[in-house]
Amino acid sequence: MTHLGNPLVFYLKYMAEMNRLYQELEEGEERDLTGLRDPERVLEMARTVGDAASNQVADFLELCGKRIEDHFTSLGIATLGNKTKRATVASNCFWRTHVRVPSARDGGFACGVTITAPPEVPISLEKDVSGIVVPWLWSKGGRKAEDALWKILEGWPHSRWNDRLFDERGMVALACISIKAQPSESFDVDREQLIDEVTKTVTRIGAEQTKAIAIFVAGLKVSDES
Repeated sequence: MTHLGNPLVFYLKYMAEMNRLYQELEEGEERDLTGLRDPERVLEMARTVGDAASNQVADFLELCGKRIEDHFTSLGIATLGNKTKRATVASNCFWRTHVRVPSARDGGFACGVTITAPPEVPISLEKDVSGIVVPWLWSKGGRKAEDALWKILEGWPHSRWNDRLFDERGMVALACISIKAQPSESFDVDREQLIDEVTKTVTRIGAEQTKAIAIFVAGLKVSDES
């Protein structure tokens, strides 16, 4: 079994505290070290864990991205571009690519995958779940796009923007995959199983659905695009 990575799972499980200790600060902002007995030692540990977690999240999401690219390429009707660079993947915990269908001019849409946890997302996780992996689609068009994607995919995705999993209009979460350690008292998570679940979800989008999404996007008027 290839592990997702103990530092990454630890970061997700304790995301609020790790964000407080590891995330970059805005200019002039001071880090909140309230309650720490040995701040320098704790900060050094947080940097070590955070740096390792960043590399592990990039490895995982890029592997998911490769599966997504392979799927859309295999359909024989789409080209891909604007793939997220590794530095952005590592710092923002998402990967995305732009899917284009040449037969539908200006009909491009995005497909991606995000790894996250509360408080970054306003949900409650089940016991022993450290975080979630969310493959998703996004199209310009806001609520109109969400409704169109939902209809084209026949309602099987996990949720839309108004369900508040994400805060970006036009986005549909295809699945919400739990990150759960086995055994529960450890930080050991099977990375390949998660990648397989992402792949299984995205490959439900066939050639006809891909083309239908592109045709919808190509048909949007300027007034519909926001």
